[in-house]
Amino acid sequence: MNAVLLNGIKGRITNLKNVGMDVVTQEMSRMLREGIEDRTVQRLALEATSYSTEPISAVFNFVRDNFPYQLDPVDSELFIHPRRMAVDYYMGSKRSGDCDDHALW
Repeated sequence: MNAVLLNGIKGRITNLKNVGMDVVTQEMSRMLREGIEDRTVQRLALEATSYSTEPISAVFNFVRDNFPYQLDPVDSELFIHPRRMAVDYYMGSKRSGDCDDHALW
């Protein structure tokens, strides 16, 4: 297994290469749990849904409009932690991601 973790004050980007689906599933599950419990992510989710009677659509639209879609580099599977995306959003820089990063929201 070749897993590279990039840790930082803004959360993590995990790059998994040549690993099985079980490792990918475990990593996504961990990030999802941590994102749900993170105060910064909770605050941003509440802001994204505060004026909507359709919260699921509001979150979908918010992610689509604020986190541009971008493919992972060739031969890499990047997972961007929801906290990192939220902090970058609050700092004024848009964090792009692919389907799995958007799904973590």
